[in-house]
Amino acid sequence: GGNWGGRRRCPRGNCEEVRVVDVMAAVREEDGGTLLREMAGFFKKWVAAMMGSDADAPVASSSPLPSPVNVQGGSQLMDHSKNSDLPRKATSFDPNLPISKKKSTAGPPRFSESDNVDSGVAGSLSQELPNLVDDDFQEESKYSPASAGVTASAASLERKQLFPRSKSSTALAEEVLLSKIQDLHMQLADLREMREAIAEAGVSAVPTSARSKAKSERLLVCSFRLPVSLVDQRGAGKLKVLVSAGGLLSALKQLKSSMKVRWIGATTGSPIEEQRKRAEVYKTLSEDYSYTPIFLDKDDSTVHLQLCNAVLWPLFHYLPLSLDGDRSYHPRMLEGYRKINEVYAEKILEQMRDGELVWIHDFHLFLVPQMLRRRRPTAKIGFFLHIPFPSAEIYRTLPVRQEILEGMLGSDLIGFHTYDYARHFLSACQRVLGLEVKPNAVEYYGAAVKVGIFPFGLDPTPYLKTVRSKPVIQFREELREQLAGKKIIIGVDRVDYIKGIPHKLLALEHFLQTHSEWIGRVLLIQIGVPSSSGREEYEVFRAEIHGMVGRINGEMSTLEDMPIHYLEQMISFEDLVALYSVADVALISSLRDGMNLVSYEYTVCQQENRGVLILSEFTGAAQSLPGALVCNPWDIEGISDCIFEALTMSDEERELKHKKIFRYIMLHSSALWGQNFISDLIEVSDERQKIMEKRINLQPQTVRDSLANSNRRLILIDYEGINGPRSGQVERDNSWIRLSRSLQALSADERNVIFLLADHDRKHVVDWVDDLGIGLATEYGLHFRRPMQGPTETTCQSVWETFYAIDGPSIASVMIDVYDLLDRYELQTPGSILLSQENSVSWVLREEYPEFSVAQSEQVAHLLGDILNGSPLELLTRRNALHVRPRGVNKGNFFEHLLAEYVSHGEAPDTILCFSRGGEDEGVFEVIERSDVPSTRSFCCVVGNDCKDAAYYVIDLDQVCDILEGLI
Repeated sequence: GGNWGGRRRCPRGNCEEVRVVDVMAAVREEDGGTLLREMAGFFKKWVAAMMGSDADAPVASSSPLPSPVNVQGGSQLMDHSKNSDLPRKATSFDPNLPISKKKSTAGPPRFSESDNVDSGVAGSLSQELPNLVDDDFQEESKYSPASAGVTASAASLERKQLFPRSKSSTALAEEVLLSKIQDLHMQLADLREMREAIAEAGVSAVPTSARSKAKSERLLVCSFRLPVSLVDQRGAGKLKVLVSAGGLLSALKQLKSSMKVRWIGATTGSPIEEQRKRAEVYKTLSEDYSYTPIFLDKDDSTVHLQLCNAVLWPLFHYLPLSLDGDRSYHPRMLEGYRKINEVYAEKILEQMRDGELVWIHDFHLFLVPQMLRRRRPTAKIGFFLHIPFPSAEIYRTLPVRQEILEGMLGSDLIGFHTYDYARHFLSACQRVLGLEVKPNAVEYYGAAVKVGIFPFGLDPTPYLKTVRSKPVIQFREELREQLAGKKIIIGVDRVDYIKGIPHKLLALEHFLQTHSEWIGRVLLIQIGVPSSSGREEYEVFRAEIHGMVGRINGEMSTLEDMPIHYLEQMISFEDLVALYSVADVALISSLRDGMNLVSYEYTVCQQENRGVLILSEFTGAAQSLPGALVCNPWDIEGISDCIFEALTMSDEERELKHKKIFRYIMLHSSALWGQNFISDLIEVSDERQKIMEKRINLQPQTVRDSLANSNRRLILIDYEGINGPRSGQVERDNSWIRLSRSLQALSADERNVIFLLADHDRKHVVDWVDDLGIGLATEYGLHFRRPMQGPTETTCQSVWETFYAIDGPSIASVMIDVYDLLDRYELQTPGSILLSQENSVSWVLREEYPEFSVAQSEQVAHLLGDILNGSPLELLTRRNALHVRPRGVNKGNFFEHLLAEYVSHGEAPDTILCFSRGGEDEGVFEVIERSDVPSTRSFCCVVGNDCKDAAYYVIDLDQVCDILEGLI
């Protein structure tokens, strides 16, 4: 279950369990104590009724009872432990608090239209809707502690009246209880909104919530398109700006009242080629709307959209790619995609000020967060994905899988609609990039990139107003008159493969075949919103739908009626609301959908009719909306059964299910979604800033200026460290090629002495650097080779040396048992690799199977501890590997010996530049910092930001290359 009064709750968003004692203890909460006392009293009455005991008897704390969805909702960082990495604002409950029996004489505070307070969703609820809960609350009050003086016989009568014994009495009683509690919960939300409104207005000194912290923040929102369309007015000589409604715009409406928001994106509608017109449009949108338009190159934009629409969109909705045709990938797509993302990143950097928040949206701009992070390491960046994130098995088929993940991981906070999407993302990071993940974060180059769940909501106000407008009421009455005696099923979907329209039609056909008595009594009105796609596949799909509609109507129609009305056209907002309000059932059979707000829109328009919602389990909304009939769109018979259940459901059950969904929608609006994301982004970015303030991002110019007059430079590079989160893998990518060229050029300068430190032995490493002319230390510094001494010397002529005296025979003797154990477990652990070296051995496990690998690693480490006890070998445990090596051999000791040698020969360096691995540098940074070499300046630089001993950091290998190239 969730914490009442707090924001942490079950990640699926619709768990309905809470302990009785938690609600009783909640009476302590200062805002809404009266309401919670009413709730506590009602709980006691309910438990007494169900157990047949006295209403005043103590309630067992172990009794799980249904609870409503958490009222705060919206934001859940994926941390289910008690000690979250982020400070949460949940109210804690004391399970030992005794149940209060004090009578309550004061009624619950309520908003009224005369309050004239803008209280967000709760306020609009009381102003826009009929009072849905007051009657229930008055009825409920007689079960509160205020009426504790009722006689035993009266209490028994009350129990019989409230919970009549029937074959489904227990289930119905739970539904009624949940409805009552949710009513009280909404009133409590009203009270909280009032407190915040008063505090924000300065009327009271009541402490504000964390959301009010956003007032001092500035926000840059970046989406691929702006919510405006430019229309060329012929004859007028200028473009008209049309602002879209709903969606992200409605979510930002509330934020604009508390912080300054600027929106960056491309324009849609009539293309603008003339520079003069572009300047006019830019000025108009910037000054009148706080929008910053981007005018994209047509060719680059076309290639960018090919990757988005033909590759990313289908694959993220579980449609596999093909080798050729509409859903095929070509390398040029990535270049075009990267170019457009760079345009957006440049525009953001142009607009960004220090301390501003940046919120990037959706799959068109996956690479922008990382581009910003490399140029502004301290930027506060949030990213939200509005479509599903596929399972790791599906995602791994994407040719640009690594680039997409690394682009997203430039963010401080990444948001998803549901727990499943977030879980898939974490799994992909683990299996594709080999990163360490937590339930709510990804460890990436030393930074914890937080992952949060933020189910999107709806702005209900336009629908609530329109549904009571005269044109809609009139049209609704006309529809009822025309369709009298029929049950109406409504479907509103874009004509797209993922929307499952054929599955819906087949389910209706099966229903009519199975329940022939409904022929002529049920009508499916299916609105097919036309898609802009002109692909051949799309036309074939449309033809398939038209054929199915014609066949079913031909077989199931009567002389007076036909079962399907299919309209493939745009309809007005008023007509849509009228259809929503008159329908008895809404049927949504999407195969995959990020959220699907049609389910929200339908429910909000159903205050009079109390219609039933049938919702595909593969929509994001299915994890948030309690009360919906959830179906598998691939199970045609199952959908048919849901249709029958919805059409034959009793009025009481319809009302209970509708009120469940309606309350959730009203309490989880799009405005609250935006507020919760920004609130968490502020917390996460501030936490990261506190860590990064202790380190200095090492810039190429800083190093270049400091080393300008240096005559003896000692440069140390830890290969595993600079290779970042994929350490241990030899990556021949562009970054490694850049690094190799830089090292080769620097080694030709007599002022530079360069050593590459590696965990591997000589035979594995020599091939990497044999032609670079640099020094090399292998097996954790056990063996080393000095850099070339002149242009005539080759690295092959260099002599291998060691600073250590090791006991070879003893090591070889123990290694027999070590090899035997590791060889046996390698066979039992698919994908693991046993690397045999001269005086050490490494067992590397695959990141794709983390749980299994961790279990195997722990078991082997325990057995190795017994073997190595008292031997000249030691065990080094790392996240994805076990290393057995000679005792006392590590990179820190090697560097200490090397530095002492240079000092003793009068060749002490005047500058030391070291790039190493945070947390696993084995004391290299410590040795540098404590060295007492006079007139030596050092730069201890970690790749990432997770090493407390490093004074400097760089973000990734590319920034290392930037610094080294600056020294050439």
